[in-house]
Amino acid sequence: MEKATELGQALIECEEFSVLKAAEAAMDNDEKAQEIIGEFRQVQHAAHEGHLAGEDNADKYLEKMQEVQERMRENSSIAAFLAAQEGFNKILQGVNFIIGKAIGQVDGCDPNSCSTCGGGCN
Repeated sequence: MEKATELGQALIECEEFSVLKAAEAAMDNDEKAQEIIGEFRQVQHAAHEGHLAGEDNADKYLEKMQEVQERMRENSSIAAFLAAQEGFNKILQGVNFIIGKAIGQVDGCDPNSCSTCGGGCN
């Protein structure tokens, strides 16, 4: 457990985590980004409620969801946050891979770092 705590602390101190937290703060302080995120959640909720109510008009929700997602991609704060999140997730995947390999649960090489084989080598 002590080693896990040390690992957690090391992850907090890594550059990717710092970039993620800065991007998150910028997105949280961007009014337009928050509007878009709120709208996304509303559409998501409406689609879920419609599904639970047995509505058969998923296309209506899908179209609206795609429209809002496009606006999310176009918003620089949201886009920066998503890119930072992806970067930190790659670090976490690498850590999970190394732990899995150490306990004999994973064969091969880390798909995040192996450029010669694409992750399929042993």
